Amino acid sequence: MAPKGKRAGPQKGTLGAKGKVSADASTAAALVSGAAASSWEAPPPEPPSAQKRKLSRRDTDDAVDRALEARLLPHFPRAVVEGAVNSKGQRVRDVVAEQIRQNRSSSKKLTSCFWADVAKSFKLTPGSIADTLAQPPDGERVSEVLLEKLGVAHAENPAVRSTEPLERFLENCEILSYTEMYGIIRASMEGPKITKASSCRLLLACVKYMARRLATCSVRF
Repeated sequence: MAPKGKRAGPQKGTLGAKGKVSADASTAAALVSGAAASSWEAPPPEPPSAQKRKLSRRDTDDAVDRALEARLLPHFPRAVVEGAVNSKGQRVRDVVAEQIRQNRSSSKKLTSCFWADVAKSFKLTPGSIADTLAQPPDGERVSEVLLEKLGVAHAENPAVRSTEPLERFLENCEILSYTEMYGIIRASMEGPKITKASSCRLLLACVKYMARRLATCSVRF
């Protein structure tokens, strides 16, 4: 019994028990949190060789995109380039990427000969106004001099390739057969070996030749 006039207080040690429980709960939470943190480990960093391969692959992909945009896509539809397959089952992109990797060690560039071989092996045919022309008759005469000029314009060696001899030929030649004119127009189309500027000069030379022939016909009449 508590003395008279005094209120019975809480039993001794009650607050201490509560504090201990709270401390035990905090300690347990900290331990669980620490255990969870210690159980998670950051993934190990990639070795430098793997990082280098990733960068090299990304650089190659970017180089292939730039090369296709500059050399093939201006002449051939994208769907044709992306869907073409050569006799080995390779895609255009794979062949270009392989050549870029080979050239990287020697700092070489993709040559016109390479692009001509790609167009040939993948059978890429650009659409042009020349496709609308009627096919020439069989057995019609073709000048040996003209064949020589056409060969220079489409030479495999870029150092030898030039459209100037063909342009000069058109300025001074006599009457050309339909077969000869057909061949000149087709050879003047922009492509892997004929730049846009060269194509414009050749087609302009063709127009000048036709204007000269028409002027001669008018004088005769």
